[in-house]
Amino acid sequence: MKRNLLLTLWLGLAGILPAGAQTAAGDLPCLWHFDKTHHAAHAATFVEQGFLAADDRPEATLRYLRAADNGPDGFVRTLDRKTHNPVVRGGGAGDCWLFAVPVDSLGKGERIGIDFLFGNDASAAKHYRLEYFERGRWLPAGRLLRADEDRNIRYTHRLFAAGKGNSYKLFGTIRLREALVRDTLRIRWMQAADRRADDGRAVPSDSLGASGFHNAHGLGACIRRLGARPLSRPRKVLFIGNSYTYYNLVPGIVRELAAHAGRDLRTEMFTIGGCTMERHLKQADCRDLIDRGGYDFVVLQDQSLHPALIGTPDDKGIVRHAQAIVDYIRRSNPKARPFIEMTWGRRDGYTEGKFDYDFLSTYAAMQERIRVNALAEAEAVGGDCIPVGVAWSRVRAERPDLELYVRDGSHPSYAGSYLAAAVICATLTGEGFGPAPSDGLLDPDTAAYLRRVAEQTVLGGK
Repeated sequence: MKRNLLLTLWLGLAGILPAGAQTAAGDLPCLWHFDKTHHAAHAATFVEQGFLAADDRPEATLRYLRAADNGPDGFVRTLDRKTHNPVVRGGGAGDCWLFAVPVDSLGKGERIGIDFLFGNDASAAKHYRLEYFERGRWLPAGRLLRADEDRNIRYTHRLFAAGKGNSYKLFGTIRLREALVRDTLRIRWMQAADRRADDGRAVPSDSLGASGFHNAHGLGACIRRLGARPLSRPRKVLFIGNSYTYYNLVPGIVRELAAHAGRDLRTEMFTIGGCTMERHLKQADCRDLIDRGGYDFVVLQDQSLHPALIGTPDDKGIVRHAQAIVDYIRRSNPKARPFIEMTWGRRDGYTEGKFDYDFLSTYAAMQERIRVNALAEAEAVGGDCIPVGVAWSRVRAERPDLELYVRDGSHPSYAGSYLAAAVICATLTGEGFGPAPSDGLLDPDTAAYLRRVAEQTVLGGK
C-alpha cells in the first residue's frame, strides 16, 4: 500500500496523472517498436531518464519506475545494441513498467487489449501483476493468484522457468468501468515479488538478473481497442509456433478481430524462432504452459519448411512429433481441439540450398506441397487444418500489389499477419467478422479485402 501511494504521488508530480480534466491528444492503437530505426531516440531517453516514447506519439510513454524502498545498488537500465530491446538489471519487488497513453475518449465498458513480449533471465523475477489505474486506485487486469512460494504474494502472471533470453508473450485485457474523456490511460506491469523465475527461490540482493521488453519483428508493445459489445462465452486458445506466429503478435490480432465480432478468444502463446514441434515438446516452459490447462483450441505452427519436407529423405518424423505434442496436449486438455496451421511458401521459393527438391524451387510448387501435406498431417493427428496458405495464394494471384512478406521473402508483413489472423479467427469461431470489424493497422479497404478472402476461404461463398 505504501509503495502504491508513493508511486501515485510520484506520477502526479511527474505530470503523468492528470489533475482533473487535462487536455489530451491521440487515440488507440498505440505502438512501441524496438528496432534499429528507433534505437537512437530510445537510447537518448531510456538509459538516463527511464522512458520510451511511443511511435509518433511523444506524449505517450513507457517508463520504468523504481519503488520508493528500492535503492540504486546493482540497478542498471540499458538498451541492447543488437536487438534494441530496453532491459533493466537488478529490479526489485514494487518496481514497474508504466504505460501512460493520453486518449481523447474511451467509453464506459470499453475493452482495451495490451500485447507485449517480456523477457528475463532465469535469475530474474517470476511473479508479476498487470494492473490499470481507475477510480483512484490500481485494479488487477486479471484474476489475482497466490504464489506457491509465499501465499502473501499476489500476482496475475507467472513467468516461465526460463533460460537466458526467454520471452513471455502477454495478451491482457482490461474493461473500463468509467469513461475516459481527454484523460490518460495508465497500465502497469509490476514485479510482485523477489522470487527467481527458474525455481522460485528468493532473488539475492546482489542479483543482476535481466528483464525487459522484447520485440516481435520490432513490435514490442501494442495497446488496442477491443470494443464494448457483449461477448460470447470465453474460449481459450494456445498458440505454439515460431516467428511466423510471433511476427506482429498474430494472436493479438486474432483476439482483436474476434472481439469486434462479439467473440471472446483469450490467447496464450509459446514461440521460439525456427522451432519445431519436436523441440517445443522438449521445452519445460512449453510443457508448463500446456499443463496449465483449460484450452479450447491449440494452434500448432511448425517450422516453415517442415510441411513441405513430409515424406522426403529429410523427414525425421515430422508427423510423428506433431502427434506426440497433440497427445501431450490432450492429457491436461482433453476437450481441446488441435489445429495444424497451413502456412505459406516462400515468395520466390526456397533458395537457401540446404534442401534440393523441385517442389521447393518456386512459390507455386512449394505452396501446393505445403497445402497437400498440411491437410494430410491434420487428419493424421486427429485435428483440423487452418488454411492460411490457401488464402495467401489467392491474395498473391488477385493482388500482387499487396505485399504479404517482409524483405526476406519468408516472414509475414503486417498485412500477411493480418491475413493469417483473419483465417485463424474465422476457422476457430466458424463465423465471419460482423458489421463493425477491426481493421487493425491497415487501411479500411485493404483490411476489408483480406477479411473477405479469409471468410470465403474458410466459410465458402463469394
